[in-house]
Amino acid sequence: PTILANNLPMNICNTTQMPNPNAASHPPNQNEPILKSPTSSFLSPPFLQHLASPTIQKVVIVGCGGGFDFVHSMLFYPESRQMGKEIIIVSNSFGDVEHFESEPLSSQYDATPSMDVRLVTAKTGHLQRSVYAPELHVLAFLDEQFPEEAPHSMYACYARDNVVPAFSRFLESLGADALVAVDGGSDSLMVGDEEDLGDPIEDAVTVCSINECSANLKILFLVGLGCDRFNGVSDASSLRAIAELTRDDGFFGCLSVCGSPLTFYQSCLDYINANQSFQSVLAGCISASGRGFFGDEKESADAEGTPRVSAGSCFLWPLMPILWAFDIDTVSRRSRIVSWVKHANSMRELHQILRYKRQVTDLRGVEELPRHVDYRC
Repeated sequence: PTILANNLPMNICNTTQMPNPNAASHPPNQNEPILKSPTSSFLSPPFLQHLASPTIQKVVIVGCGGGFDFVHSMLFYPESRQMGKEIIIVSNSFGDVEHFESEPLSSQYDATPSMDVRLVTAKTGHLQRSVYAPELHVLAFLDEQFPEEAPHSMYACYARDNVVPAFSRFLESLGADALVAVDGGSDSLMVGDEEDLGDPIEDAVTVCSINECSANLKILFLVGLGCDRFNGVSDASSLRAIAELTRDDGFFGCLSVCGSPLTFYQSCLDYINANQSFQSVLAGCISASGRGFFGDEKESADAEGTPRVSAGSCFLWPLMPILWAFDIDTVSRRSRIVSWVKHANSMRELHQILRYKRQVTDLRGVEELPRHVDYRC
């Protein structure tokens, strides 16, 4: 059964935020207590209240950028399942979807010929460990965890082929009540005038595509705040973005992930890492910081266990294992990059537009967080 907002599962540690200011307001009843019970919706963030609504039945979860972004949905997948929702996952893959032994579905969604969409299960491909295919491993993991619902499936498409006109048509065809994008890191919040943007194109295409859809609820989740400093994104830029989105009524609250959701996520990562050689730096940072590691502690080797990262280059902090939620319409309106990529029809055109717009935009300098020593009395 669908779990209503005043009876929400509470095994995710809660960081509260004021109710969504976009929601319909009602005159307060002076005789009504502010908190009706210990499980009042006041203690749950707006995004969880929205998702728990009985009007939201089909939830489509989209990896925002590419690669492992869809994997981070495992942080809240069990909770969404317990709400009784129909869950559809779409992976923006950085792997070759032709490895999947299934027929392309692109023509069914009026997509461009270059957009290759596949419906895959854990049995769709038989790959060597050296081949990058987290989709298959996540599906095999879900089959083991929830055998009564096996085989699980998801859609996979090649992230670097996606353009807004085609991707938005595909997402619209899924008939979602809620479209939820999941971004590992925070480059999806970059406007375009920051000193460095990380890897923004796939994020902006997804945000813009979802914004074009007619779903009743459109949410951007990000997790791993601070991980994108490895890709050049300033933590100060990310926190300023959250402040500006809050000011624009686009912040839907946040949750600190701990306990069983974090354990489920770590088990999924362990399964993936046991079956493919590539390991996600960002996922390792989320997991390590969620288990209490801080800074460049030596024990956080699982966040640095890849040749792409030198020891000590990932600074862990407790903001990484937090799910931050935002209204995609607000994120889209704020972002210059979204407006830049909206009408592009190829990845080459996307890169050309971004490069040109950055050349003619007055860019900020490097944004830094204040040092403690500078604020001493």
